[in-house]
Amino acid sequence: MSVTRLPKRLSRLSPLFAVALFAAGCGGTQVVSSEGNGTKVTAAVGIENVVFGAIEVREHQRLAHDLYDQFARIHVEQAFRLARDARRQNIDSLGRLLRNRDSFAPAAILPRGEFDDPGLAAEYKRLLAIGSESEAAAFRVGALLEERDAAMVRGYGRETAASDVTALYSRLERTNRAHLSTFVTHLRTMGEHYNPATGRVTDVQAMLEAQAEDKD
Repeated sequence: MSVTRLPKRLSRLSPLFAVALFAAGCGGTQVVSSEGNGTKVTAAVGIENVVFGAIEVREHQRLAHDLYDQFARIHVEQAFRLARDARRQNIDSLGRLLRNRDSFAPAAILPRGEFDDPGLAAEYKRLLAIGSESEAAAFRVGALLEERDAAMVRGYGRETAASDVTALYSRLERTNRAHLSTFVTHLRTMGEHYNPATGRVTDVQAMLEAQAEDKD
């Protein structure tokens, strides 16, 4: 008996998109065989990192966008409106990148707060609940998102030499630094403190120093 499994990354996407992308090949395959109990398993690997990276980054951009949109309504704070609008621009830029790559990436964006990835859907609900408690809590959620997403785009940027991709990810990271600085500054003004998601204060401090250099 032969069983075909979707790669782990594909399983996180919507079923129709995952099957279409899998069927298209998108980068080649490698056969992995297991003879236990006479079962042979074939797995497709080597899917183009640029496509998957852009899809994952876009979904995290959507997560932040939808949370900032809610926080802007709840707390009526301009910082959240500006961060939301920046994420909207990032989502559009990533969509253009995917279309230029002739990928099977879906053009449609799900309604606010809805995600194909169950993990992101749960994360949205959890962070929305936290950020709805107070303005300071929302600023902490915002700082967390900016810190985490900066690390993500930095990591994917290192995986490719494509100039259009690295340029876009560099811009996204600069945007992350700018909004991280804004949220941390608001917290400090309120006498509050932000504990870095990584647990390393030096990482956040380095981002804030880089943001100061961006302004110069």
